[in-house]
Amino acid sequence: MHRGIDLQRTQRFGLGFIGLGARGTRAAIVLSAKWLAASYTAYLTVATLLFLSANNLNSVERYALNVVPIVLVAALLGRKRWRAIAIYTVCAGVFVGLTAASLVGSYVP
Repeated sequence: MHRGIDLQRTQRFGLGFIGLGARGTRAAIVLSAKWLAASYTAYLTVATLLFLSANNLNSVERYALNVVPIVLVAALLGRKRWRAIAIYTVCAGVFVGLTAASLVGSYVP
């Protein structure tokens, strides 16, 4: 299957978490260029291209969290209190959604 199609049509809920993970890494690259050193942005860009070119895109989320600049960008996003509360709320919702999907068998962690 073509990788572009694989990003959009996955076995996980229509657009799926893979597409969201790919979009999130693109946003992290932009924010990394704005907030972090150029070497971090270069590392993040190369790592993103590498894991998005894999034959199996089912682990994009896990690959992304192993790239240090993504974690740094996520930490910098939560500097303001209202953003931190929004991040916690979104994370809690995703956690509940993934747990429910896992319990009904539509998502395998």
